[in-house]
Amino acid sequence: MKFIPVKTALLIIFLAAVAGILYYIALLPQKPLTQTNSATVNIAATALSIDNTKKDNTGKYFSEVQINTNGNKVSSIQLELSYDSAILTDLEVKQGSFFEDAVEFIKKIDEKNGRITYAFGLPQDADGKMGKGVVATIYYSPVTPEKEIITSLNFLPKTEVSASNFSGSALSGTFDGLVSIKPITPTKTPAKTSTSSGSFVPPPGFKE
Repeated sequence: MKFIPVKTALLIIFLAAVAGILYYIALLPQKPLTQTNSATVNIAATALSIDNTKKDNTGKYFSEVQINTNGNKVSSIQLELSYDSAILTDLEVKQGSFFEDAVEFIKKIDEKNGRITYAFGLPQDADGKMGKGVVATIYYSPVTPEKEIITSLNFLPKTEVSASNFSGSALSGTFDGLVSIKPITPTKTPAKTSTSSGSFVPPPGFKE
């Protein structure tokens, strides 16, 4: 009767143990794979920009604040903007059409220091929104309408964007807006011609 070498016996035992472990793992219940939405981005990718000056049919000047979420599911926005209060006046902020049924948290316009704070967002139980659109519209008037105006609306560092399942601000970049308003030229009223009830005075060379 031949004896199996010790090393060979140990190798056989080791391989049997490994096979047993692998067999046990194979019998364990498998966890279902979690499907993720490939369109949702979990990095800060949202951009905000301000369009150049427009004019509505009532003669009001305004600029629109645009958003491109770039895959972030945005739930709320805080706009912190600055402007030159020596050039622009009668500031007004209205919510855009990007969010439906959004709630306004803060709306503050400091005309003395030229600053706008406007925070708004979706209700707590609502899902975030992705895509492009107008988040706010800023109306304004020139302090001196008779002069040409070139100034800007600027984002401040405290501007933030909150997104679903995202820690911190989802804002990746901002683009300020140009405000350009041409002077209003007053309409000239044509001079009235007066008629004299006196006798007719013919001009030189007049012949009947």
